[in-house]
Amino acid sequence: MKLKKIASLALAGIMAVSMLAACGEGTNNGNSGSSSSQPTTASVVSTVKNAIADKNGDLVITVEENTALNNAMKKYNENNQNLYTQVVEATVRNNVLNMVFTADPFTDAHQLLDSDDMTNFENAFTGNGQTFWRYAVVSNGAGASVDSVRTLAANQIAESMKGLENVVVSANTTVNIDYTMYVYEGSMVTNDNKTEPYVVAVLKGTSKTNV
Repeated sequence: MKLKKIASLALAGIMAVSMLAACGEGTNNGNSGSSSSQPTTASVVSTVKNAIADKNGDLVITVEENTALNNAMKKYNENNQNLYTQVVEATVRNNVLNMVFTADPFTDAHQLLDSDDMTNFENAFTGNGQTFWRYAVVSNGAGASVDSVRTLAANQIAESMKGLENVVVSANTTVNIDYTMYVYEGSMVTNDNKTEPYVVAVLKGTSKTNV
């Protein structure tokens, strides 16, 4: 009987040790899993939106992707790989943006990143139902990282929009302006086989006086 009791106690002890070891392993695995998680990269939409909010917290603006712009830019990139030495703003403007967004062609006078032109942009809203556009194409040369170009574009866009308002007064008329910005992030392969990331932004403003 004593031998059976001793054997039983020994078996219970072994089981207890095994359970403690298993608990310890489970705890270690949990710590390992949490410490190895990687941060995610913000999308170009949220990066631009947050940058604008940091510079102009009172501005109400919708920042989003645009399916027509996305498709047109992707097709344009596919058709023009290895043909250009760099991303050319006027080329993107004339061959994509003017085909997608407006019947009144974009010109050099529609620069989103020109502070003087942005003042003219806001001052142009004088009545109801007006729509005006601005655009930007931002790159930093072949070999630049996607993240660095995204940040550069967001900061430049936000800087140019820091003075915009949703309500302006023109000739004693209160004009409310709704802003929407479409953004696209892509890259092209230059003719020396280097990748050049870039960001395209299109700003649309529409006025209302009967709010």
